[in-house]
Parts: sequence; C-alpha cells; structure tokens
Amino acid sequence: MRACANVAVTLSMAVVLWGRAAGVAAPQDTAPPPDRDAVLQRVGDYLAGYEQDLTAVVAQEDYRQRYLPSTVPGAATLGEVRVSNRRLRSDVLVLADPVRGWVTFRDVFEVDGKPVRDRSERLAALFAAPTDEALAKAQAITAESARYNVDVNGISSSRTLNVPTAALLYLRRAFQPRSTFALEGVQRSGGQRVVELTFIEQALPRIIGSPGDLPMGGRAWVDADSGRVQRTALDYTLQNRKLSTEATIDVTYAEAPRLALWLPSVMREKYESRFDGRFIGAISGEATYSNFRRFSVAVTEKNGDMTPTPDEPGAH
Repeated sequence: MRACANVAVTLSMAVVLWGRAAGVAAPQDTAPPPDRDAVLQRVGDYLAGYEQDLTAVVAQEDYRQRYLPSTVPGAATLGEVRVSNRRLRSDVLVLADPVRGWVTFRDVFEVDGKPVRDRSERLAALFAAPTDEALAKAQAITAESARYNVDVNGISSSRTLNVPTAALLYLRRAFQPRSTFALEGVQRSGGQRVVELTFIEQALPRIIGSPGDLPMGGRAWVDADSGRVQRTALDYTLQNRKLSTEATIDVTYAEAPRLALWLPSVMREKYESRFDGRFIGAISGEATYSNFRRFSVAVTEKNGDMTPTPDEPGAH
C-alpha cells in the first residue's frame, strides 16, 4: 500500500475509471443550487488551510481485510489464496510535500494481534529527518507494510491507493484546473447543505499515474457554505488481460475536537475481480481511525539534535 509521494505514482496493472460510489442518504434540498465555481473556490480555500494543519498529524488505524471467494464451482481456481483474513494496526502519518501539499503513509506495527516492530523509534526517525529523507524513508516503510495485506494471487497485487486522504488531492486549489467538475445535487445533512461533486482528471502528467495514463475520477461531498469535505470516493479498475478488478475506496470524515480538524473516520474498500467477465472473488476492507495526535520538531540541547515530540493527542 505505497502512498502517493511523487507527481505520478504508478498503480501496478491499473486502468483508472470513475464514478460508481453511492450518494449521501439525505433529503434533497429544494433551494436553488449553489454555483459550482463558488463551491470549488470554497473547497480550495478550505484545503489550503487544511493542508497546513494536517501536516505532522498521526492517527492509529485499525484495519480489517478479508477475501470473499465466488460461490460458483470452479470460479476461484485462478486465485491462490495466500492470506484470506487479516487485522492490521498501523500508524498513519502525514508529511509535508512541496508539490502535493501533503503525502500520507502507513506503518504497520501489529498483524493479527502480534507486534511486528518497535513503533516509536521508526516514527521518531521519520519526523527527525529532513523532508526529502523523511519522504524516502516513509515510502520504504509503506512498501514494507504492504506485504501484510490480504493476498490473493491475481486479485490484490500491489494495492497502492487506499490511503484515506488520496481523493483530496484532486480538490486542492492548485490541482482543480487539471480536472472537470460537475455538481450532481444538493442535500440536507445535519442542517447543512451538502453538495455532491463529481470529477475526472484531464491534464497530463496524471496526479496518480497508470500504465495507460488514463484519468482518475471520483466524488466528493462537501459543505456548500464552508467547503469542508465530509466524504470522498474513488473508483478505478485494475486490468491485466482477461482479469479485471473493480475497486471502490470510500472515506467518511468526522471532527477530531482536540485537533479542531475534520479527519478520516472510516475508510471502506472493495475489490471485485472477474476473469473473462466471470466473477471470481472479492476483497473487502474497513479501517477506522483514532488517537489522532500532532507531532512537532524541537531542538534539544544535546548536540543540537532535532527531536520529534508529540503534542496533546486528539480523539473523536
């Protein structure tokens, strides 16, 4: 599950499609719809401040994955099931990036109830390093963490996109001109007007690349007045000759009061695979996020070392 750390990050065997996520279950708004461009401006303004506040935030991720084979006799013979159920606990951390604004990484510290490393030392080393070095180290850690995924040959090879903040990249002010946006509807939720935006990328190079350089697309549900993002969804297809896997990654945000931020609360993903059009199985996952905390880098007296220190942890 390598995170998107470069301007174009290759998805192994990926052909990117868009647009199947379900909408927000809420009453339709009867007032005149807001202006699409005005909503996009508010979202861009919101994320401009958000990316500053988000940097150096760490959360604990509790991530459950499972493989669901086809019930059709003989349909699953194509996939060797190496790991069919898994529970991962990880630190998910966000670092600043001069191009993207931020990048998100996953560092697994427990697999099926068994610790796999000393979590504190690796996290401290990342935040103590200069930015370029920290990004390289975080990429290596994320690549290492990916080997613990539910693993079914032909279905789940090199899943790389399921970090919860990936869809926000397309809504950043600097990246909005790269995509076309449509306002699909307005609904009432908790007294707020929630706008559903769809998007599909047009510009090259892609923010998230694929072998065919096809565009990524998805949806976002945002507060029409503040631009705050409440939910995102990305849809894409992994393609390899006759084998295709349709993927959906859906993320819901909630307020973490002690950090005064809306942060990922739940991420749900599903990968449904077909061979020559026949369903052969699926992988599903659900991750929940808690124990949000912010790290700052302080200079200690000993040799002027840079030492990361956690601020007050947040919770929601």
